[in-house]
Amino acid sequence: MSRTRAHAVVAILAATVLLVAGCGSSGSDADAAPRCDATYAAPIEARVTDPALHEMSGIVASRRNHGIYWVHNDSGDSARIFALNEQGNLRGTFSLAGAGAVDWEDIAIGPGPKEWRPYLYLADIGDNLAVRPDVQVYRVAEPEVDPDVPSVGELRDVTRLALRYPDGPHDAESLIVDPRTGDLIIITKSAVGGAQPAYRAVAPIDPAKVTTLERYATVTTGPSLTGAITAADLDRSGDHLLVRTYGAVREVAKTSKAPASALLERSPGTVTCRPPTPPEVQGEAIAFEADGRGFVSVSEGGSPVLRRYAPAPADSSSTSAP
Repeated sequence: MSRTRAHAVVAILAATVLLVAGCGSSGSDADAAPRCDATYAAPIEARVTDPALHEMSGIVASRRNHGIYWVHNDSGDSARIFALNEQGNLRGTFSLAGAGAVDWEDIAIGPGPKEWRPYLYLADIGDNLAVRPDVQVYRVAEPEVDPDVPSVGELRDVTRLALRYPDGPHDAESLIVDPRTGDLIIITKSAVGGAQPAYRAVAPIDPAKVTTLERYATVTTGPSLTGAITAADLDRSGDHLLVRTYGAVREVAKTSKAPASALLERSPGTVTCRPPTPPEVQGEAIAFEADGRGFVSVSEGGSPVLRRYAPAPADSSSTSAP
């Protein structure tokens, strides 16, 4: 969403709080963090001061570069991604050869053509007026960055995946990639919250044609603009889902070998928790940490704060959001 709605969002956030189900244990393998019933410590905050990053709309934790996050701007920027470190410092700027940027809204990471490489997926899926006949997701192998010297470069071998909804255009700001199958899942966005359909493209996706998405699930949040879904992320196990709205953050964890659609619909075999909600006026970017034991968030706007949330030690007196 563009910054023109920011004042309206502030007013609504002041009046409404999104309510979701209470916490419970994930019941999954001990290494499949994060714990859905975790108590979170106060966030570690870092200011992002680079002027190029003025409208961040997507974030994901790197799989190849320790302590690095990949981010991008909303509509109005060129087809490029940025590498940030945990201190909010710019470590890399990379353009995507041959890619366009109508309205990039999210970034995800997952499998691709080469099994041993993680791939970045850039979601050009924003459509405020619901007029785009097709949308695009760009896939490119994740690059390495120098942790000490900022890099500038161009990423080649970019694949454009053209997608079409089966029932007409939708606005959307959330993309997740199933780490087991490579399927792409887009969660649509409604300005009035409530039931928001999710659509899937089953991998492998043919880049030579327009793929018609299939309606996959329905994600239901609270009513009003505070329930509009602005970001989502799966952890690398595929057993935990983060969903962000303007009003709150929701985490859903699987307690059985249910499909990814169960996470989206909070079906039997899942539990739902509410981690802390970052104090951001226009939060449209959220991601699990690379190890899954916490999450990171950043808002649109100039000089935003990068917030990293980690579970508190067992003996800590810190508490998660009520």
